[in-house]
Amino acid sequence: MMLCFGAALLFGLFAVSRYDYLLFHTIAELFSIAVAWSVFLLVWNIRPYMKNDALFFLGISYLFVGFADLLHTLAYKGMGVFPVADSSDLATQLWVSARGIEALVLLLFPLLWGRRLRSDVILGSFIAVFAFLLLSIFSWNIFPTCFVAGAGLTVFKIAAEYAICFIVLIAIYLLYKKRNSIDTKVYYYMTASMSLTILAELFFTFYTEVYALPNMIGHYFKIMSFFFIYSSLIHSGLTRPYSILFKELYQEKEALQESERRHRLLFENAANGVALHEIVLNEQGEPIDYVFSEINPAFEAQTGLSADQVLGRRATEVIPGLQHPPFIQAYAQLVQSGGPLSFEQYSEQLQRHFYINAYKIDERRIATIFQDITGRKIREKQLQEAKKQAEEASKAKSNFLAKMSHEIRTPMNSILGMLRLVLSGHLHGKQRERIQVAKESAESLLWLLNDLLDLSKVEAGGGFTLREKEFRLRRFLSNVVKEIEPMAEEKGLKLQLVVDEKLHNSMTGDLHRLKRILFNLLSNSIKFTQQGSIVLEAEQVDAATGSDEDNMLLTTVLFKVKDTGSGIDSDQLPSIFGLYDQGGRDTLSAEEGTGLGLAICKKFSEQMGGRIWAESTPGEGSTFYVQIPLKTDEREEEEGRPQLHDTHSVDLAPQRILLVEDQKMNQLFTTDLLTSYGHRVVVAENGKQALEYLAESSFDLVLMDIWMPVMDGMETTLKIRSADPRIIQSDIPVIGLSAHAVTENEMESLRNSGFNYYVVKPVGFEKLFAAMKEVLAY
Repeated sequence: MMLCFGAALLFGLFAVSRYDYLLFHTIAELFSIAVAWSVFLLVWNIRPYMKNDALFFLGISYLFVGFADLLHTLAYKGMGVFPVADSSDLATQLWVSARGIEALVLLLFPLLWGRRLRSDVILGSFIAVFAFLLLSIFSWNIFPTCFVAGAGLTVFKIAAEYAICFIVLIAIYLLYKKRNSIDTKVYYYMTASMSLTILAELFFTFYTEVYALPNMIGHYFKIMSFFFIYSSLIHSGLTRPYSILFKELYQEKEALQESERRHRLLFENAANGVALHEIVLNEQGEPIDYVFSEINPAFEAQTGLSADQVLGRRATEVIPGLQHPPFIQAYAQLVQSGGPLSFEQYSEQLQRHFYINAYKIDERRIATIFQDITGRKIREKQLQEAKKQAEEASKAKSNFLAKMSHEIRTPMNSILGMLRLVLSGHLHGKQRERIQVAKESAESLLWLLNDLLDLSKVEAGGGFTLREKEFRLRRFLSNVVKEIEPMAEEKGLKLQLVVDEKLHNSMTGDLHRLKRILFNLLSNSIKFTQQGSIVLEAEQVDAATGSDEDNMLLTTVLFKVKDTGSGIDSDQLPSIFGLYDQGGRDTLSAEEGTGLGLAICKKFSEQMGGRIWAESTPGEGSTFYVQIPLKTDEREEEEGRPQLHDTHSVDLAPQRILLVEDQKMNQLFTTDLLTSYGHRVVVAENGKQALEYLAESSFDLVLMDIWMPVMDGMETTLKIRSADPRIIQSDIPVIGLSAHAVTENEMESLRNSGFNYYVVKPVGFEKLFAAMKEVLAY
């Protein structure tokens, strides 16, 4: 019983510690204090009958140990009782004082065993020692510092704990030498108590914060130590002096009555409904029904059935339909098997859900515990509703991201445009290289923005949209290596690039996602490689004819990333491409990532029609393979071919263009772009101003931003189309410009508003001039 009580107490304290550590500490210390003072009271009151003053000495000591623990509890961090700068140090000093007294008492205990001592001398000695300790801490300030906030335990505190452990260890040895003169149970209890004290003190050397786990474990051992001290004093001081037959019987009777009283209180006050039944058997000895023999108030409250209605009656008479499964059949199985059973049941009559636990008491009796779970069922329904709301919130988030993309694309349009304009001019080699790096970085930022939008689509149940473009494979791979090379150089690693000569240089595919895959793999290899080299290889697997429309070859390219790193265990390989998995790599490096990189690589490669896998040998390195189909033609274009000018802009005659744009950066970029090709540009900052300019002058084309203050692009275009042709040229071509990626429905609305074409920002040279050529009927 005591062990069960102790286990329940420890479990209860553990539950409290998860809720509030300060509350746990207070309860744990109060328990120890209560035990300490209980020991003192017991010893003090039975001292005339005790022949062994060593126990009296031990009991008196726990009066002062309890006082020291009480002060320690009140001074603990968070209690706020003592107005000191560092309550953690004060509490730790008081702790060391209490444990020091306890250790010395345990050391003297076996030496004083069997001796007669004067109680006034014992009490006076403890008062003097205790007073000195308190004055040294609270008044004289000579007690050494034990805890420093932010740094943890001091050397003195740790040394003191080890000294206490050593003293207690000597006490165990001295007690062992006295074992023949000490009662067996007292010896074992005391040895257990002192051993637990050593364990507790060792744990109290490990923590750096007073709320840390070692501190909590140490308190568990302390509680158990006090429990065994208490048990030893009860055994020697109470049990032996009163071991008379009638007294034992009387105590047994009282204990039985107390046990029955507690069980009755538990039965009557239980939150769940409890019912005791007697099984009814048929002539063949088979259970066919059961009779209510006792129920508690909670059963009446939950079922609405009173004791007068059910006691002494069969269950099938009280509750109609009970003869149907699972009740009678389940209870019959319980009687036959003897094992407990649990099941859920909905009562139509009571309109409530119950979780029922049934237990066999003996051959003819069973006990059932009814837990009303109607509230839980309601909450489950509420959770389903909450899930639905969360999904709706996810959709709202996607809409928010789409709107934010408009705000980000607007300045990006100007940045990329200006960089392209600079690259189209005459630059020195180093200047062109630097501007090209800036342009590629800006494009990468735009790509990340697009990925953010794609992610919102995936979360909403959609997929990624591939953005294919033509690129130069060798230059692309060289740029990837150059971009990540500084990371490798920082660790002294050699980074190599090997490209199969058979591979065509001109490829078409999702350039940015391919870069993301290779960059992730290379950065992972660098992260987990401490010495050696990393190699990026590209080789042709096969080539097949593509569709007749594009007249291109479909070339399967195998990219390999090899490293000489730590490698991955074979049992980890199948899961490394899952979300948040880091492949069992070493903890220090793994903390630098999120575990998303390889999962993203897998999604991208599969979306591009390829696949990804890995091979690894622990201690030797890993090789990651990415197989991607890319389109290519058999023409090899020259590396130095200009990339900014195209056929759309060469044969476009100079036009008089009205640019309707509210953003200054976009005004400057678009104007610079158009005028550099001979076009004349007039800028209007909103739709209202644009209508005024159209009424005053004639233009060949209008470039109209969709989202503007005063009057937006859609309203302005509608007014243009409905205007008097004698005032405004109502059929003038209008090209819409916006950073907002429109849906099909939105595109239809734009057409209905009168737009001839729509271009998404950032505006590229090719897209803009192609749109101008189409609407001007070139």
